[in-house]
Amino acid sequence: MNFLRDPVFWIYFGVVVIVAILGFLVTALPGRNQKWYNNLDKPDITPPGFVFGIVWIIIYGLFIAAGYIADINAPENIRTEIRVLFGLNIIFNFLWVFFFFGLRRIDIAIFIHAFLIITLVWLIVLYSQFSGLAAGLLIPYLAWVSFAMFLTISIELNEEHNYNEFLIRKMEDMKMFDNGLYNCDSNFLKDILEMGEQLIKTPFSEEMEPDIIKTLKDL
Repeated sequence: MNFLRDPVFWIYFGVVVIVAILGFLVTALPGRNQKWYNNLDKPDITPPGFVFGIVWIIIYGLFIAAGYIADINAPENIRTEIRVLFGLNIIFNFLWVFFFFGLRRIDIAIFIHAFLIITLVWLIVLYSQFSGLAAGLLIPYLAWVSFAMFLTISIELNEEHNYNEFLIRKMEDMKMFDNGLYNCDSNFLKDILEMGEQLIKTPFSEEMEPDIIKTLKDL
């Protein structure tokens, strides 16, 4: 238990615990975020919510252990590099949570997730040069975030499809829809819908409706 007397261990422990708490504050405490997540169109293989909490506690513990073991075994010339990579990885970890749950920008979260995986693979490669145990402790982390990446991409694709369907249904209700719009980007559909809603609010929209609809269909 000598590691408990080592300040380096507590630095690793403190950094990870702080990020874990911040992630919890973003995801769990604001009820609206959990409600939003529960309503997402997720793949059938998505684990129940409580599983994520259990898995992340285990992974954070392994991450702390791997970081500390690597730090005390690493040659002096690469110790700074592994510490920087460790810090970058945990920052990307929090940023993913922040953008996914806090800002609900799943697209940006996917981009950040890629850097999370890159820094993790880099750490595993570095750790393996001087501590097979430290590298091995990160394998569950890599497996989990790779699985999480699949879930995140699936959710983004499902939500994009559902949003398009929602816009199309609204356009059908407004008699603005054309079959060719099925293949359009959601931002384009949204722009058309907003144009139509603004035009319908104008006093002369009823007289202009046939020409407006024709123009929109010709876009």
